[in-house]
Amino acid sequence: MATLRTHLYSGLIPSASATARTRYRTVHFRQGDLDGSMLACSVFSALALMRLASAADVQTLSGPVGSQLREAFARSPDLFFHGGFDEDLVELLDVFGGTIRYEACSGSMRTVRKFALERLASDQLIILQLGVESVRAKLSRDIGSYWVVAVGTEVVVASGAPVVTSILCLDPDEEAPVIAPFNARLDLESPSRAARYQHYRTSTKRLWPMTCVSAFALSRSGDRRTARGPAIRAGPPEARSPAAECSGSTRSSDAARWR
Repeated sequence: MATLRTHLYSGLIPSASATARTRYRTVHFRQGDLDGSMLACSVFSALALMRLASAADVQTLSGPVGSQLREAFARSPDLFFHGGFDEDLVELLDVFGGTIRYEACSGSMRTVRKFALERLASDQLIILQLGVESVRAKLSRDIGSYWVVAVGTEVVVASGAPVVTSILCLDPDEEAPVIAPFNARLDLESPSRAARYQHYRTSTKRLWPMTCVSAFALSRSGDRRTARGPAIRAGPPEARSPAAECSGSTRSSDAARWR
């Protein structure tokens, strides 16, 4: 009999003094509440998840990283109209240069998905750029993609090795989650694992074909994450090595220490 499990980023674990509902709401910033940019909201949610700033700090642009929050917020309105690209995310993350480390990967759906799954298994947070399969996106290269925070995976354990079936996300375009600590998922089995576009499902029952465009793995400066738990099969044989590197384009906030 198969068993369904979730592996979540450690920052989602509720504190002893907070209910799960309260904790989950403090790490989600919806598009329009703070800013109209999904990219900026994803960065602010990531800061709260990594406990570098509280929800109140982000909302009031204060606290230990208040000056960086104010600078990032001042840059974010420019991202609203074109959605934001990798270079825009790099600029926002560099504002928090002494606080956040990142490693980026872009390339094919298979390459980016593999990178994201390995970093999630190492308890790193992922800001994931998804590409929407639409006429509008195909006609224009000036429109940015769909940005979410990947916070974990859903795993099926059967008679063989555990298999990751979904990447669990916090979507700034959706309402804050109430019961589960995520409000969207990228289904890696639908329509098939080899498909370039896979089904992206939201808590409001929207279903879109999406592809992975790029992924940014984040951690606090000074943090060194290592893989934990049993080996998880993430797809084809070449995607199963926990030490494999991104085979597409890469970028790092500190290449010497990441490698």
